[in-house]
Amino acid sequence: SGAGLALTWRDVTDRYAAAQQLAESERRYRLVAENSSDVVLLADGLMNLSWVSPSAEHAFGLASDQLLGHSAAEFIHPDDLPELQLAVERSDALGEPLRVRYRWRHADGAYGWVEAIGQPVVDDGSGKAGRVVGLRDIQAQVLAEQELVAREERYRLLAENASDIVWQVAPDGTLTWVSPSVTGVLGWEPDHLLGRVALDLVHPDDTARLVVARNDVLSGNSAQGEFRIRCADTSFRWMSVTIHPVPTADGVARVAALRDIQDEMAARTELEYTLGHDQV
Repeated sequence: SGAGLALTWRDVTDRYAAAQQLAESERRYRLVAENSSDVVLLADGLMNLSWVSPSAEHAFGLASDQLLGHSAAEFIHPDDLPELQLAVERSDALGEPLRVRYRWRHADGAYGWVEAIGQPVVDDGSGKAGRVVGLRDIQAQVLAEQELVAREERYRLLAENASDIVWQVAPDGTLTWVSPSVTGVLGWEPDHLLGRVALDLVHPDDTARLVVARNDVLSGNSAQGEFRIRCADTSFRWMSVTIHPVPTADGVARVAALRDIQDEMAARTELEYTLGHDQV
């Protein structure tokens, strides 16, 4: 008798379907990575780059082959590497995603700010543990934040060193910030005024006029007037007050600039007295 052939049939439909699904998922992920404006990097534990999305060329002017095989540290600003290392250690220790900002070098040698969000991967394809990192361009955002900080610092220096007093009044009428110059003019420590109702510091005979000015400000207009403001020693001092509205989620807050006109008012009173007696 001749040799026979034994065949065994096994249903691999589910395995084939799973393989197709995996291939389709990988295709979709690759399409996202390759066409995203964000740059996606795959690096090993030593930060050596094994894959870089094509978007790196548009973002940094560097083609993928100019990055592959290099350490990411070569492209990160040296001043930012210590903070990055701390973030990596913290991420590894806590088992949380890496999230850090640093400056990345472009093809022209200039550095631009990026935000890096990284996730650990068990195997980068070489049998080694690594990390997949997405880099997002935040240069404009960081520059805007730096300008805001610089502007606030300039305003703070101006408020702290000006002879005029500046204070902020919350929608409920309480003082939330007072410039340090209030000590030299009125004798108050700024902290002693926080939380107090601003209207309580106004001379009773001037309160009605200030309420009219306040209502004008609450309508969205600026207002100006001359009022006597209480000093720390309970005396009153004439101040020229200019108030501006500041809309907030809780209502209209106010920022007031107070200029000392005590000597001016005294001179004005003396002049009026002199003129009145001259006429007699």
